[in-house]
Amino acid sequence: MPIISLIYIFQAMALYAALKHVNESYALIALVLGLMGASFFMLSRPLLESDAVRVQYLAAGETLPAVFDGTAWALSQVLINLAGVIFAVLKLRSTVFTRATGIIGLTTSLVGFGILIPVTAFAGLFGLGATIGSIAWDILMAQTFYRLGWQSGS
Repeated sequence: MPIISLIYIFQAMALYAALKHVNESYALIALVLGLMGASFFMLSRPLLESDAVRVQYLAAGETLPAVFDGTAWALSQVLINLAGVIFAVLKLRSTVFTRATGIIGLTTSLVGFGILIPVTAFAGLFGLGATIGSIAWDILMAQTFYRLGWQSGS
């Protein structure tokens, strides 16, 4: 997951560059929220854990879920999904991205907020739905960025 956060940072910067012509203020707000969300996410998940730390997690039993569901993690989810909503609305107003990309991004980001529901079973379903939606969203964005790269190289 920390690797996904690092990838998300580059994705957010690319989205800002591609969407700033639609509304630079909102694109910048989405970029900042996304970068803050990714930062909080990385703070909530240690990149490198030693064997001693893993043993402590296993011995405590409750430590890892407490770290995963902490304030930094919850804040990261809110900020990343809020950035996703803003980027999706900008995509819907853009001529660069397809309408499907905007709709899937908006739906995925809104569903992503469901992960904050206190009932674990429902939160897990929303998390699964958001994950599946984000795969489709990422594929559509990759196609658009690939096309933009070829157009700018010509």
